[in-house]
Amino acid sequence: MSTKLSNDPALFDPVEKFLSTVTNVRRLSDARKIIEIMRQVSGEEPAMWGTSIIGFGSYHYRYASGHEGDSLVIGLSPRSAAMSVYGLYNAYDPIRVSRS
Repeated sequence: MSTKLSNDPALFDPVEKFLSTVTNVRRLSDARKIIEIMRQVSGEEPAMWGTSIIGFGSYHYRYASGHEGDSLVIGLSPRSAAMSVYGLYNAYDPIRVSRS
C-alpha cells in the first residue's frame, strides 16, 4: 500500500477547505479578492468562525446584561445566494494600512 502525498492546501488549511466548496466561480474569485483586502486591512490571517464564515481578528464584548463573548472583527461568507460581509465601523488602524 502506497502513501500519496498531496500539496492540496484544502487538506491543511480550514479556510481553503471551505473555499473549495464554493461552486460559483465568480463568487470564489470575489471571495479571494476580499480575503486579500481584509488580510491587508486587518493585519490578520483568515480563520474559520463556525462552518461558513471566514474571519479576521477577534474582540471580546460584554453587554450590560452580563452576556459576553468573542466575535470576529471583520469577515465574509461566500454563500450560495450572495456574498455576506461582516465588520465593525472603524475596526482597523488607518495608519497601519497607509504604511502597507
